[in-house]
Amino acid sequence: MPEHDFRLLALDGGGVRDLSTLQILKQLMDTIDPESPPKPCDYFDIIGGTSTDGLIAIMLGRLRMAVDECIDAYVSLSDRIFQKQRHRVTIKGRV
Repeated sequence: MPEHDFRLLALDGGGVRDLSTLQILKQLMDTIDPESPPKPCDYFDIIGGTSTDGLIAIMLGRLRMAVDECIDAYVSLSDRIFQKQRHRVTIKGRV
């Protein structure tokens, strides 16, 4: 008999909303143990996500990052991932 139920963390924020997902996860980990919040990899059996949430799942699960470390890395990466790019064609149709 397992000592606890199977714990699955599914991340689905999408794009820049992922930061709010991480903030909610931080509050959840703080609620579990306010004195010493666990890393998600030590609490959840499986962590998964799609797109940028998949990257976060890798950071939290495989790389065993704490939520604060993941937030710092995500903020650093998001500047490059979500860069605004200039359009080659103007509103008037000029290239």
